[in-house]
Amino acid sequence: MFETVKSNHLSLEAKTEGLSYISIRDTNRKSGRITAAIQLPLKEETAAVNALVPYILKRACRAYPSFTALNQKLALLYGAVIRANVRKLGDNQLLTLTISAIDDRFALGGESVTRECAKLLGSMLFEPVLEDGCFREKDVEIEKRQLKEYIESEINDKRKYAKNRALEIICKDEPYGINPLGSVEAVEALDAKTVTEAWQNILKRAQIVLIITGGADPEPIAAEFNLNFKGIKRDYEKPNVSYAKGAAEEVKREVERIDVQQAKLVAGFRSGIAPESAEAAAARLMGVLLGGTPHSRLFLNVREKLSLCYYCSSNYEKLKGILTVESGLEEQNMEKAWKEVMKQLEEIQEGSFEESEMESAKLSFTNALLSARDSIGSLESWYLSQIAEPTLRSPEEVAAESNSVSREDIIKAANKMVLDTVYLLTGMEA
Repeated sequence: MFETVKSNHLSLEAKTEGLSYISIRDTNRKSGRITAAIQLPLKEETAAVNALVPYILKRACRAYPSFTALNQKLALLYGAVIRANVRKLGDNQLLTLTISAIDDRFALGGESVTRECAKLLGSMLFEPVLEDGCFREKDVEIEKRQLKEYIESEINDKRKYAKNRALEIICKDEPYGINPLGSVEAVEALDAKTVTEAWQNILKRAQIVLIITGGADPEPIAAEFNLNFKGIKRDYEKPNVSYAKGAAEEVKREVERIDVQQAKLVAGFRSGIAPESAEAAAARLMGVLLGGTPHSRLFLNVREKLSLCYYCSSNYEKLKGILTVESGLEEQNMEKAWKEVMKQLEEIQEGSFEESEMESAKLSFTNALLSARDSIGSLESWYLSQIAEPTLRSPEEVAAESNSVSREDIIKAANKMVLDTVYLLTGMEA
């Protein structure tokens, strides 16, 4: 059954700043995961090179220097899997290197698969394959090509592309507006030396959190991981503290025309509500009430009742205090749809919503939070998102906080939403 989540500092002879581990003990799973989560300030000049590092580390290590040797080792670990990922977490860049495998209870010989996985993960992070002190040129070129292709392919998902473009405009002068993968041009300029230096800088300066999920005892795993830092002189650089900025004096409006059949409208509202503020829970619930579920006001009115769009939803980004409204629609319906979006927001600001709507929003949000328990991956993702929070909280704790939000809290939060940006992605002009 699920046990207590612990968050502890790793230590050498004394506490080492920027190194910690989170243990999520869950003895009811058939598998376990260990993730090295690396958090760095998100900067335009380093986004691409940092993003490339976990993908190169994932390819091999000194003990298993080829694709074949590494996969043979993973097969011996009952089909263990290694994954790398890069994402944005508030104003920071989050790199992850994850290994997942069966729980020790299911090992045929009674061996500790988790300990072996921890050793392999440590080897990949601290002992990559180097030639003349640098990453192998062929590995760098392969991962550069794949990263460029991934960045270029983002435009194929028009909904995601429109949301990202809108956020770039809203947060133009903030780290949150930077693509965590960097740009194609920045990736093209990288070489083995610069990527190796970025890896070395990560080990010295980044915040690194080891997340251990499953039934294994975390103490020996964390202690073994800790030994890898003995030869590294740390010069810790604290991650950015995400902040909520107020809206601009003038609303920014931008229209981008490409070859697309369905227009995408994205609007951004600034609340100025700090992520650690007690008002943040009300703002997030207000976003659910407005457009976060199939029972929300935007869905029922803009889409279902008036048939003005294909989809219409809203989401509140707590770390930045930004509410985004997204809609897919025909361009000729944009004005009508936009007026209805603003009408629904204004009604919430005036308190013109039923008690049942608020309770439905609370229930939907609570169910979404508690669904983090459904899989070991989603549970780990929840605590990954908590790294940037002042305190580590469980889904149940956040759900309880949201359920205590009152009607007056929601109205107050809604009235703090100030329009900042309207972005339209639409088809080419005739």
